[in-house]
Amino acid sequence: MNRYPLWKYLLLIAVTALGILFALPNIFPSEPAVQIVAAGKHQTIDATVQDKIKQALSSHNIKPKEIEQNGAKKIMVRFDSPDTQLAAQEVIKKTLGKDYNTALNLAPATPAWLRSFNPMSLGLDLRGGVHFLMEVDMKAAMDKALSRNSEDFRTLLRENKISYLGVKREGDNLIIQFKTAELRDKAKAVLAREYRNEITFSEVDTPKGAALKATLTENKIKEIKRFALQQNITTLRKRVN
Repeated sequence: MNRYPLWKYLLLIAVTALGILFALPNIFPSEPAVQIVAAGKHQTIDATVQDKIKQALSSHNIKPKEIEQNGAKKIMVRFDSPDTQLAAQEVIKKTLGKDYNTALNLAPATPAWLRSFNPMSLGLDLRGGVHFLMEVDMKAAMDKALSRNSEDFRTLLRENKISYLGVKREGDNLIIQFKTAELRDKAKAVLAREYRNEITFSEVDTPKGAALKATLTENKIKEIKRFALQQNITTLRKRVN
């Protein structure tokens, strides 16, 4: 025997159906994608750019799942897996150059008729964490180290009252110029003692006269790069925490 009025059953059915409708977007996981945005003010992304991307990906045996145009300045290229997404980003970045910005993204896979219902936002723990692709500018780290060494050389030579004409950079080396070979020999003894196992000093002759060429050892270069990488990891860990 029915104990409740009909409208209560109808209300229950309606609420359940509405709940299912709102929950449906959550069964469609986001797809890995590469987002491409035109960087220049007058730069756009047209069919020519899309064909260029397709040809570049095809030459590397990378097959995109879908290329989605979002306005005149942005497109989203979808892929089947994160590994393919990472490989594709490198190819697209090299192909398009600095005129376009490329970034890793997650594109919704919800059908068009469900797009008006947003899926539940999940935290990093429920989404299985987050993937970071970090690139450290090793050249900048080396430049900074050579600049620091240049200043240290000047300070050390002044403290030991050894006159010099100047310190300049040539490639990955530092050239310390002196008036005489005697001053060069004296400076070499002081510098070699201070930077033992870090920097090698060799005697060279330049149009200005006697000079020393300072070259970082392989172990020191590895140490500088390792320290630069560790600094970036520490900064990233602090920001995440």
